[in-house]
Amino acid sequence: MTEAARAVGLTQPAVTQHLAALEEGYGVVLAERRGRRLVPTAAGSALFAYGERIEAVYRETARAVGEAAGLERYEIGATLTVAEYLMPEVLAALRRSRPGLELRLRAANTEAVAAGVRRGELALGLVEGPFDPKGLEAEVLGQDRLVAVAAPGTSLSGRRFEARDFAGLPLLVRERGSGTRSVFEAWLSGRGVDPAALVPAMEIGSIGTIKSLVERGLGVSVLSELAVAAELAAGRLVGLHVEGLPVKRDIVLLRPAGSRGLFAGCFAPVVAELLRGPSPPGALAGAPFQG
Repeated sequence: MTEAARAVGLTQPAVTQHLAALEEGYGVVLAERRGRRLVPTAAGSALFAYGERIEAVYRETARAVGEAAGLERYEIGATLTVAEYLMPEVLAALRRSRPGLELRLRAANTEAVAAGVRRGELALGLVEGPFDPKGLEAEVLGQDRLVAVAAPGTSLSGRRFEARDFAGLPLLVRERGSGTRSVFEAWLSGRGVDPAALVPAMEIGSIGTIKSLVERGLGVSVLSELAVAAELAAGRLVGLHVEGLPVKRDIVLLRPAGSRGLFAGCFAPVVAELLRGPSPPGALAGAPFQG
């Protein structure tokens, strides 16, 4: 209750009174104590789910009213890979075609972006990993690939690997909840390797930091082709030959279920065109990729 009060800028007694008023209005118990914890009842969970939907509709209403008045202000979300290596071109293309468009970009992992779209905090989201589809509409706009990379000149660069060999390598991985990590672990599972059996050398939330560490010979990683294209082309990284890699993954547009917003209609084609163009972001022309 204290954390909820802090989140909405009220005092804890005020939140308690709001909860009591809701329980009186619905004639049910919405939360109960279990030991030292306050947990929602089945009725409380049902109300929470509808509350999220109501909030999403409220936010969408505000955007629709703004659109009708000619105001185009949106906050969109993208996973870290997409935000850093695809969205700059997307945003530039949108601003050229719609000079009055005002956009804010929130970069987060797949779980966070999906949750933001579901709650209506984000008008749209672009993700490239597994997500909970509840309360969302999804559209595949294109594909990226995951590739294994290492520093040039190491003993690893000329070898051939299988999925199980990652257990013996100094593996640098993204944080849990990231699309890259989820897709990589699903690939391992599909090839008979339990991801839980791997002990990564480091778990890092920054793609740039992972690339810098790999370039310095401190480990290997499996990253998006979008993210490592420049380093592969320049010879600062090399691709490892791993059976079953590269693995394709979808880049998916998320919007709130039932959304009628106009913005998706101009946003989606721009992303799709960039991903399927003759020289898409992340193209590895001339890169020493061995997969």
